[in-house]
Amino acid sequence: LKPCRPKRNSPLESSLAQHLLGAMSSTLIWECIKGNSSFIRKSTNMPAMSSEKGNLCGLNSFKFSGLTNARVFDVSSAKKGSNEKIVITTRHSKPSRAARPGSMLLQSGLK
Repeated sequence: LKPCRPKRNSPLESSLAQHLLGAMSSTLIWECIKGNSSFIRKSTNMPAMSSEKGNLCGLNSFKFSGLTNARVFDVSSAKKGSNEKIVITTRHSKPSRAARPGSMLLQSGLK
């Protein structure tokens, strides 16, 4: 008798395995970066603020974090020459992009 093993060629199964095995939980990521992030801005008599993309309120908390939260939204402006446009930043809908910091955020521009 041969042991029953799933086929590795299935793209759905391989992406699901990569997502389940390769991704850390958002609470674990938050515990690692909550005091050591380069985006934190501290001053006296003020709450700790954060300047990361996707953090609309600017507070350094798990609820508003753009790096750890699954729901990300940010509005900013971009100027190119004399033209200025509004840029909306959201999180990518594919779970495989969560492990890639360079492609986990999507930006769309409005004129």
